[in-house]
Amino acid sequence: MLRLEKWTASQNRKTVLKDIQLSVHQGEILALLGPAGAGKTILLKTIAGLHPNQRGRIWLNGMDITAQSAHRRNVVMVFREALLFPHMTVAENVDYGLRFRKLPPDERKNMVHNALAWFGMAEMSNRMPSELTTDQQRRVSLARALVLQPDLLLLDEPMSDLEPWLRQDLRILLKELLYKLGMTVIYSTRDREEAVRLADRIAILHQGRILQEGTARQLVDKPVAPDVAKWMGSAVLIRGVWRKRVWETDVGSFPVAMFPRSFPEGTIVSGAIYPRDLQAAGWSQPIGERTLRLEGKWVLSADTGREYLHHIQLDNGVKVSISSRRPLERTESGRVALLVEADCIPLFADEKHLL
Repeated sequence: MLRLEKWTASQNRKTVLKDIQLSVHQGEILALLGPAGAGKTILLKTIAGLHPNQRGRIWLNGMDITAQSAHRRNVVMVFREALLFPHMTVAENVDYGLRFRKLPPDERKNMVHNALAWFGMAEMSNRMPSELTTDQQRRVSLARALVLQPDLLLLDEPMSDLEPWLRQDLRILLKELLYKLGMTVIYSTRDREEAVRLADRIAILHQGRILQEGTARQLVDKPVAPDVAKWMGSAVLIRGVWRKRVWETDVGSFPVAMFPRSFPEGTIVSGAIYPRDLQAAGWSQPIGERTLRLEGKWVLSADTGREYLHHIQLDNGVKVSISSRRPLERTESGRVALLVEADCIPLFADEKHLL
């Protein structure tokens, strides 16, 4: 439905997007996940036609829209701020885009009412934006976008200014509506949980490049770069040199035979360890043939009522948090041991994507 081919864009004479290759299918919700400054907003603006054309091609519904003006694309973008017109009522704000479509007034009125009802705002149609809470303003801005039934909806961190519990409620409501309406959506966010809960697929954008795209499970199980593992599973990294018999890392040496992958001798190899795969172990506990033992120093623990949350600093200085059902066993000097299966560790032969 949407395809970008080798799309490159600049801002203030600085390249912010580099050879973007991206496809979005009809009726799909794609999350664009990455840190601030990665280029997410510029990418959405170029798709919407709100940023000057640079290099590459953009296809929408089989048509090349690279040189097409924004008002002809039937693409709607919702920004981080609600951006409601302060001199218009809630209903007038939602009706604003419909006025340019030359629809009968009664039809427009009915569409506005339905759009506001989707977000529980129908009874506030005569209020002014200044009379609304931040959450209510956000709902109105989303209603204003969805009522237009665009070919493509672009959402640029639309819930970043909401409290966590409000974000959760609105996220569930929004996903239900998007599926009900069959909309095709690109949703920009810095929140991994938001991306996982909302999207069918996720594209990781970092330093102007898409590192990888796929389902959440694909990105977690088979990340192509350490930064993908960091974004998708809060992975911690261990680094070392791959030798003929052992992988010499900054947390110890491990037989290469225990890993499913192999590298030429002398290769710099990084491994990503997901905290969920780490298990607390007794200091003298025996380990299996394909198990790595990591040692570190206990920092602190918290009892959440259902489990214990432990914060540990590994011997390479990296800090990691794990949970367990029982208190953490540690030596008198505060030393602890953690175990992880070798099969659970994605390995990378280069570090060009490391943060």
